[in-house]
Amino acid sequence: MRAALQRAIADPGLLHPEQRIGSAQGYCHHLLAADPLDRYAIAALV
Repeated sequence: MRAALQRAIADPGLLHPEQRIGSAQGYCHHLLAADPLDRYAIAALV
C-alpha cells in the first residue's frame, strides 16, 4: 500500500485542476474512488 500511495502522490495528474481548489472555510474533499460494496472510499482533502 505504501508503494502505491507514494507513486500516486508523485503523479501531478492525480487531481484535476478543479480538485486542487481549496476553501477559506476549511477542507474540501473530492471522492477519487469508491468500492461498489461500500468497503472503502479514497478521497483527496484539499
